[in-house]
Amino acid sequence: MAATPPSADTPSPGIHCYDWAELDRLRAEVERLTEDVNAERILAKRWRLEAETLMGDVSDLIAERDALRAEVDRLHTVLADNVQLAEERDALRGEVELLTAERDLQKENAALWRANGDRLYESVKTLRTERNRYREALERLSRLGNGDKPGNSEGNQIAIRALLDQDSSGGGDQPS
Repeated sequence: MAATPPSADTPSPGIHCYDWAELDRLRAEVERLTEDVNAERILAKRWRLEAETLMGDVSDLIAERDALRAEVDRLHTVLADNVQLAEERDALRGEVELLTAERDLQKENAALWRANGDRLYESVKTLRTERNRYREALERLSRLGNGDKPGNSEGNQIAIRALLDQDSSGGGDQPS
């Protein structure tokens, strides 16, 4: 059964007197507010989902940032190693240049020795022969007038001192 609205002049027992138009307006207002609240709830839920998605994106971005920082640190280390290797390379190049110059000098010296070696050998051989001849002469002078034994004359003593000087200076070695 549908209730009929009481007339404004006759109040019903247990029912307060209301203005039905006001009541309809209030119902419409409550319905509108309910719709607004529901819309706000939907909007809040959507924002919460977006916030969760954005938090996931932020977490991903933070992880990516941390990975990029680690890569920058690694590249910095690689760069420092490369700089150190470049310095070592430059130092080694300097050593190579020095060694190359020394090798070239030794090659030149070897070429000079090859070119002059035979002449030098002949000169040394000649000097040794002359030295041995002078030594024999000094030995004979040191024994002159005494047979096989050194004498005590002034000439013998001069020859003996010359032989001793030659022996002490290393000139007494025999040719090889």
